[in-house]
Amino acid sequence: MSKKINAVDLFCGAGGLSLGLQMAGFDIELGLDFVKDCEDTHNLNFKNTPFICGDITDISGSEILDKIGLKKGELTLVSGGPPCQGFSTVNGKSRFLTNPKNKLFVQFVRIIDELSPTWFIMENVTGLLSMDSGRVKKAIFKAFKEIGYSIDARVLNAADYGVPQYRKRAIFIGNKAGFKNEFPEPTHGNSDLQLGFFDNQKLKPYVTVGEALKGITKKSKLNNHILPTHAEIVLKRMSFVPEGGNQKDIPKEYKPPQKFLNTYGRLHREKPSNTVHTRFDVASTGSLYHPTENRALTVREGARLQSFPDTYIFSGKKGSQYRQVGNAVPPLLAKALGEQILSVMKRNTKK
Repeated sequence: MSKKINAVDLFCGAGGLSLGLQMAGFDIELGLDFVKDCEDTHNLNFKNTPFICGDITDISGSEILDKIGLKKGELTLVSGGPPCQGFSTVNGKSRFLTNPKNKLFVQFVRIIDELSPTWFIMENVTGLLSMDSGRVKKAIFKAFKEIGYSIDARVLNAADYGVPQYRKRAIFIGNKAGFKNEFPEPTHGNSDLQLGFFDNQKLKPYVTVGEALKGITKKSKLNNHILPTHAEIVLKRMSFVPEGGNQKDIPKEYKPPQKFLNTYGRLHREKPSNTVHTRFDVASTGSLYHPTENRALTVREGARLQSFPDTYIFSGKKGSQYRQVGNAVPPLLAKALGEQILSVMKRNTKK
């Protein structure tokens, strides 16, 4: 493994995947996204690492290679989470790849083909695997096989890898070197009685909200730690919700118009967080209230639940910062994926 271990991150957003891969031992050569705030966030956290801010449709693989001074086939890994919004089941087999809403997935495959990395990682929503009776998954596998990659997919839960949050994502791993595509074994679990699959080692207990938010207070002087504000009626509703509770705890006369039980939910300090989404500053969306205070979380608190270190800075207006954090791949999940790939490579170079 004398060759440089490097990666390019497409649709990189706030850079959670980049950070995790860097923690695993990859050199991040470049980030790409069309959101200017993501470029600014990248430049703050990956100094001296190039960034392309633009629509991937207009960008060629050779343009990326020129920018980082590499040739086709010299990259170890390309990662990304292309938005796949066209989940229509109309027309069955052909609909996924021909749906214009999924053009970004098609572009992702094109760039992989043009860069020819040894490996790729693609992360996406879990529904992609079962969509249209498995036809969408089949179409994705076929698209990568046609450009020379063996591919496997699995749903992984970030909490199983030390992230203080239940967050399930579909992870696709592929390579063109004939290696086995392996997924990392869980390191954390619900109870210290659980055993690892192969090594009979006890799993560490899940990291909790309480552990993640330890030491951070309203007055902590941290980047991205500005308290959200709420209307009086929202604060009143919040006051009725106990730790781990939700909308059903609010008295009838104060009930919000939204009838979904997973709204107005408060986190519990002794459990991992619910999935952090892009609007976790808003009381009526999801179940992400602060566990002990009547308010939503700050950007920094959400970033901790995503496993970002406090040194990682998010750029842009507050709404953009919340979106970047909510859309990010948790770095510790990305680290586990990167380490597994490096482990496979190491074992195969010893043979």
